[in-house]
Amino acid sequence: MSNKISINVSAVLNADSLPFRSRNTVDSVRTSFNRTRNQISSQIMNYGNLQGKFDSLSSQMLQISDNIEKIRSVANESANRYYQTDKHLEEMIKNGK
Repeated sequence: MSNKISINVSAVLNADSLPFRSRNTVDSVRTSFNRTRNQISSQIMNYGNLQGKFDSLSSQMLQISDNIEKIRSVANESANRYYQTDKHLEEMIKNGK
């Protein structure tokens, strides 16, 4: 049994489409939400601070989208660093260092 930890870098990088699609879905929902919001009369929006609540929801969806992108970026960067480190260690072992 090997004590070596192995990460399938290709699988991590190929999984990039999932957060990309998720972010697109959130962005699409946010766009539709804002379009719908813009069609509501100002009298209704001013009732019970609906404008503020809608603004808050839109802002939260934007934050979710940004967080998805950050997660995607960290996963890709980590996979690339792992790959580079693994190759460097293999080279050091090969050269007896």
